[in-house]
Amino acid sequence: MTKLYKKQNKNKKNKWFSIKILGRILLLLIIIEGVYYMASINDLVVKGFKLQELKTYSNNLANENRGINIQITSLKSYNSLAKRVEELKMVSAVDIDYIKVNKGELAIK
Repeated sequence: MTKLYKKQNKNKKNKWFSIKILGRILLLLIIIEGVYYMASINDLVVKGFKLQELKTYSNNLANENRGINIQITSLKSYNSLAKRVEELKMVSAVDIDYIKVNKGELAIK
């Protein structure tokens, strides 16, 4: 009877020992998964901040581009050109005569 009791007691110890090991393994896996999760979340947050920074930079460049296009348009305007012509003391052409050349009457080198 003692042999049977020892055998049953040994089986209980083995089961308890295997449950303990399994619990430790599961705890270790949970800790590893938690660390991985925290690292992933941290990476996403950093990428989110970088994305926000790049969007702000892109908006600033777009605003600057609009301002430059407005400057280009104003510099190309007739009033601006007329003002610069006066500053440079240029004379505007009034009567323009064009030379009419018939086809085939051009000099060729």
